[in-house]
Order: sequence, then structure tokens, then C-alpha cells
Amino acid sequence: MESSEESLLHPLVDDLPCPVIQYADDTLLILRAKRSQVCRLKKILDLFSQATGLHINFHKSTFVPVGGVPDDLATDLASILGCPVSSFPQTYLGLPLSDHKLPASALEFLSVKISKRITGWCTSLLPIGGRLTLTNAVLSALPSFEMSVLPIPRGTLAKMDKPRRAMFWKEKEKCSGGDCQVAWDYVCRLRSEGVLGVTDLGLQNT
Repeated sequence: MESSEESLLHPLVDDLPCPVIQYADDTLLILRAKRSQVCRLKKILDLFSQATGLHINFHKSTFVPVGGVPDDLATDLASILGCPVSSFPQTYLGLPLSDHKLPASALEFLSVKISKRITGWCTSLLPIGGRLTLTNAVLSALPSFEMSVLPIPRGTLAKMDKPRRAMFWKEKEKCSGGDCQVAWDYVCRLRSEGVLGVTDLGLQNT
């Protein structure tokens, strides 16, 4: 990425270009927290807009300082671009992105997504075979995208199992232990073992 003056520099290695990860409508740039670098980036983005007619929405963009950048410097650099200062974890392509290990709270949305799907279903007349099909084909498949990228903590997997278990036994998004006729670990064993074969989310994640 170059302008008519100098190229943007890699944040760690001088003779490498600025890292850019780009998708259809998302671009992630990693550069040094220096005023000259950010001014250069802004100029390049403005030149890009002028050349292509594609205007960047800086209000929907975020400036995320990494590595102990002082607050006043971060605010100054963000003002050059015209975007707000933010912090990790960030949502990027539908996934939480962080420079450290993701906290469990960043993955709470997975169990919520499963519960919300059950709420919209009319399941009171479904036989157990129909509930098994919905549990495996729909509820177990909902976190597939996230599982293809992220290792899901055990605690989060347990929270995701709660609405799946409730759907299977009570046709609802919540149930108590007394509503479950068989231990969930047993239900998740393979059909080749003579059990129901409900998807084991931990195994699916692996």
C-alpha cells in the first residue's frame, strides 16, 4: 500500500509492508501508533476514495490501540481518521477478535442464539424423533461457523447444552434436572452404541 510519498511501515519490522487483511466490506490494518503513519494512512484512504468513488465510513470504523498506547495519543490518532477509539474484544466478520485470550463473556451470544431459535418454534406436538432432528440438524449446527475458528471453553459449551437439552426433553428453551430422563452425556453417545446420538458440541468443536 503506497501513496505518492512513502509506504506505510510494518509495526515491528522496518523492511516489511503494513499488514492488511481485506474482505468484501471489511479491512483490518495494523500499523505503528505514530502520527506520521496515521496521517499517511488517511491520505492513502482519501486518494483511494477519489480514485474509485468508494467512500469509507469512518464512523463505522474503529481505532484500537494495542501495546500500552497512551489514552491521549490514541484519542489524537483516532481524531485524524475521524473514527472512535475502541478496545478488544472487537467483532470482526461476526466473530469476537482479541489480542488476548477471549473471556467467556465474549462467547455468551452462542447460547443466547440457540435459545432464541427455540423460542420461535411451535414444538408442543412434536414427537421425540422430531425434537431429536431439530436439536441435531438446527441447534447443533448454529455455532458451526464460530467453532470452525474458535476453541469454545467448557463453561460456554455447558451453557449451549442447556437450551439443547431443554428442547429435546421439554420442547422449550429451559428445563430443570428432573425433566431429563437420561444423563445428557449418555444421550450424546454415538448411535452405533445404541444411544440417540445427539451431537456432542465439544467433539464437534474439536
